[in-house]
Amino acid sequence: MTASATINDTSTIIYHPVRKHEQQQAIDLWYSIFGTFPGMDDRYFGSLASPRYQEGDTLGAWFDGKLVSIVNIAHLILRSRDDDSEYQCATITCVGTLEEYRKRGYSRHLLRMAIDKMEQSGKFDVSILNTRGPKHYSILGWKQTTFEDVSTKRECTTKSKQIACPLSKYGCTSELLYDELPEHYSSSIHLEKLFKAIEIFVQELHSKPFYDNFQCDLEKDYYSEILPSINILAEGISCLHDDNVQIHNNFVQVLSKIVEQQKQIEKVKNSIEETSQMLYVADMNNKILQTQVETLKQTISDCSSTSSNDGSYVWKISNVSEKLADAIADRQTSIYSPPLYSSSTGYKMCMRLYMNGDGQARGTHLSLFFVLMRGDYDSILTWPFSYKVIFCLYDQTGSQRHIIDSFRPDIKSNSFQRPRSAMNIASGIPKFLPLSIIQPANNPYVRDDCMFIRCIVDFESMPKMCIPYALNLNLGLPMSIREKAIQAESEKLRSPSSLSTVTRCTESSTKIDHLTVKT
Repeated sequence: MTASATINDTSTIIYHPVRKHEQQQAIDLWYSIFGTFPGMDDRYFGSLASPRYQEGDTLGAWFDGKLVSIVNIAHLILRSRDDDSEYQCATITCVGTLEEYRKRGYSRHLLRMAIDKMEQSGKFDVSILNTRGPKHYSILGWKQTTFEDVSTKRECTTKSKQIACPLSKYGCTSELLYDELPEHYSSSIHLEKLFKAIEIFVQELHSKPFYDNFQCDLEKDYYSEILPSINILAEGISCLHDDNVQIHNNFVQVLSKIVEQQKQIEKVKNSIEETSQMLYVADMNNKILQTQVETLKQTISDCSSTSSNDGSYVWKISNVSEKLADAIADRQTSIYSPPLYSSSTGYKMCMRLYMNGDGQARGTHLSLFFVLMRGDYDSILTWPFSYKVIFCLYDQTGSQRHIIDSFRPDIKSNSFQRPRSAMNIASGIPKFLPLSIIQPANNPYVRDDCMFIRCIVDFESMPKMCIPYALNLNLGLPMSIREKAIQAESEKLRSPSSLSTVTRCTESSTKIDHLTVKT
């Protein structure tokens, strides 16, 4: 409950309840008007205040920020001696205005605010006050009681003068000395008549309007004072309403844009997920295609290579550096040779080469293995496979320092049983050749990025000393001539005069004295 009015161009009077942080100003104002008495702050705002006191029961008028007038509402309960009825009473106390601000209507305006507050609360049966200027309050609706003889107190010049009780109209007819008044006021007779007077007054209030005949005029004056402020507030509220409508419209537009952006973001997310799935599928397809290409390359290589039907095959390996790099990077760790056959209706076989080694030989050696493949004539062949296998890596410089190694199959191993799938598990020589031999640029075994590995299946148990001879024969000769030469050399080694034959063989093989043979 706050009101303001403009006094002149520069000064403004503001009316509102005294707040907690303004209570000291109220106490200072009362001190300056009524003088000091002990416990005033406790009486109105502290421990001695009315139990029903609420913040806002003290009203003040501020002139240019200075508290200049004040009114206090106290809560009392009156109980009737006749029927023990209780009446809620609002007592107006401590009405005061600084002397230099009097006769300006400040306290009257505060009293009107007090009346409005008491009426709006709806919890008071009566409002009373004690004053020396009843005319100031009568126009606001308070009705003067017949305590007119109280004025006699001011006329007493001696303590011996008899004074009639102010409640004589209500049956208290006692006449007593002035000094006896305090004792008489606390007597049971006086208190009984006092409650009777209050009951009559309350009944009159309930049967008549709260205000007297001046009420309409007072309301008109009050509303005329606050009407400019109401108009200003109405204009402000209208502007705030327009701003609120504009803010709401802007908010709706922004919200709509946010929803649209969220939809777009959701579409982008879905698109990203779809693209990710497509890329994943494409990557899988690419790997499958790459495998198919490698298989096709191997098939083409197999088809382009001349297959062997005599158990011997020379495998040309191209792009050695690329295949070694693929093996090191685990892109393709091993490669297969085209198939070779022991005869047109014989065993089907191939070689498998790990360029970067396999198992414990990985990263240190070439690993070379022999693989039995499923053939068309397996059902009429003898199993397990038990023939000696010889490997040879050719020296391409003409020095004939070939790398030769061989092994005999373990007939108990599944690798040499009849194949039940496309090929058996490879078996052979894991540490066929150290990688350090073929890695130098000018090594004798890799030239023009190619190397040659030969596989020979020894079906006739060729003598050990004949192996270098067989591998050193000119591969340009027809197979029949090479076979006759190998057969002749084998017969020489098996003849009774083998010792002298070996001597002659050694003397005639000076060209391959550096040949490496591993058995």
